[in-house]
Amino acid sequence: MRFTPLSKPARPVWRTEPRVTAVAVVAGWVFLMLPRPSGWVGEHVHKEDGEIFLTDFLARGWSSIFDIYSGYLHVGPRLIVGGCATTVPPEAFAGCVTTSVNGLRAGVAVLVAAVLAAYLGSDRLAVLAGTGMALLPAGQMEILGNVTNLRWILVASATFLLLARFDNRGPAAFGGGVLILAALSDPLALALVPLALLRLVTWRGMARLGPSVFLVAAIVQAAMMRPGDRQTSPGATLLGDPLHGIQQVVVRWGAGWFGITPVQVLFRLGTAVAATAIVVVAVVLLVVAARRLGLARDERHLGMALGIASVGFLVAALSFADLSLLSLGNWWTVADSARYSTLAGFLWFPVVVLVAARCWKRRRSARWPGPAAVLLGLSIAVGVIADARGDRWNTDGPAWPATVTEARASCAANGQDPWVRVTPVGIAQPLSARLTCRWLTK
Repeated sequence: MRFTPLSKPARPVWRTEPRVTAVAVVAGWVFLMLPRPSGWVGEHVHKEDGEIFLTDFLARGWSSIFDIYSGYLHVGPRLIVGGCATTVPPEAFAGCVTTSVNGLRAGVAVLVAAVLAAYLGSDRLAVLAGTGMALLPAGQMEILGNVTNLRWILVASATFLLLARFDNRGPAAFGGGVLILAALSDPLALALVPLALLRLVTWRGMARLGPSVFLVAAIVQAAMMRPGDRQTSPGATLLGDPLHGIQQVVVRWGAGWFGITPVQVLFRLGTAVAATAIVVVAVVLLVVAARRLGLARDERHLGMALGIASVGFLVAALSFADLSLLSLGNWWTVADSARYSTLAGFLWFPVVVLVAARCWKRRRSARWPGPAAVLLGLSIAVGVIADARGDRWNTDGPAWPATVTEARASCAANGQDPWVRVTPVGIAQPLSARLTCRWLTK
């Protein structure tokens, strides 16, 4: 049984373009690891990284991997936290988490490039498009270097990994591991179950490994979910004020493409309505350009699939959010919960790269393709540079090595397991983690 659209074998770009792939991976990882103007995220423990995942691991060890938080499993984040808490000194815990998350992003960028190479007709172009997993403008903000927001990276990766077959054992095993983590770390990944079932039926051999393990993991996640733990009703905020809901979707989707900072500038120059209109116009112009270029069938199918998925996942994520806390009434609020823009951005990034590359290739055949290619390239490049400033909330708190030193002193003074502050500070509900003297003195 065959299913032709978006079912080609992935191309091993690490073999066909080894130097380009190596440079892209190293450059992407280094870019993620660089300190931002407000500091280095590897010196801080972010929100649930400490308050939930580290506290639980130090209290219950590896048995906490399948603990429920906020209504569902977070196996991926808990594995990284557990691994870092076990293998490195307590002072190095924050840096280990940041290094691990950034390494995972750089690694999955190679698999994403292999998937894209199956349809783009150029392995180098596929590697460039795959670097969106590391270079995404909004990806330098709230989700940078922490496991609290690892789920957005995993769901995006899982979406790509179900769009092409991995017929060789090594890549199939790596991809299968990512698919397992995605299903066991965020219920959004369950939206991919119908596609995984289709792949299980239509693919053969080693290619079925990924869909198979994903479906098993999805069953485990679904069985252990506790929807009642969520404080919001799905869709209530989006449907309660449709106009505001549409603006939220369009603006936050646009932030996934252009970056958080450029969209904030649009707000400063106008209003939420103006920013919404600009994003809609940009999408229309890109679609018109793609149609006039006459993209190949596989390229059209890929662009449509990724575009639909980017909007669908964003709507699903916002359906569980309290939009009253994500007001678009002020320019700075676009950066609040920037995580919602990242999943859409990861999926849309290759589409922009594809259309820009095809415009550049046709630049001598007409007047408009050349300028269009430059504008599309700038729409990403400007965002990458602007959002590289980082999110100050990631470093607005105590440096972790100093925190560990103080906690050790507390243990020596009274022998009690200490509570410590984690980043960020100065918020309505202070964040803290409970460390253990046994861990601090290991």
